Amino acid sequence: MLQGPLAALLPLEIGLVRGRLTAEGTRQSVGMLVGALTCDTGTYSTAKTFGGSISGAVFAAIPTGTTVKGGRFPSETAYETVWGISAGVSLLIAATAAVLTTTARPHPDTAAPKAAPRR
Repeated sequence: MLQGPLAALLPLEIGLVRGRLTAEGTRQSVGMLVGALTCDTGTYSTAKTFGGSISGAVFAAIPTGTTVKGGRFPSETAYETVWGISAGVSLLIAATAAVLTTTARPHPDTAAPKAAPRR
């Protein structure tokens, strides 16, 4: 998700570390950044493809397995099942995101300062 902005900042990274690191340190730093971007992109693409193929297979199997009696066409129940599964997964993801964002603890550096004790 962040590959685009990070790749856009690559020239800035090179400029920032150029005067502070040795030539070898600069090469290592930029190499690590490019490696991280490449690994992240590949992982995201692979996960997206794998998830799409699994869900496509499941959602194709449901209508195929539940046809109208004596016919070749999927029943209405098959479509309702597919939409119900999609709605359930969406609600599960939304609930998980809500729980994760409300239970996240603030970083100590960004927490509100404590009041000084009274004398």
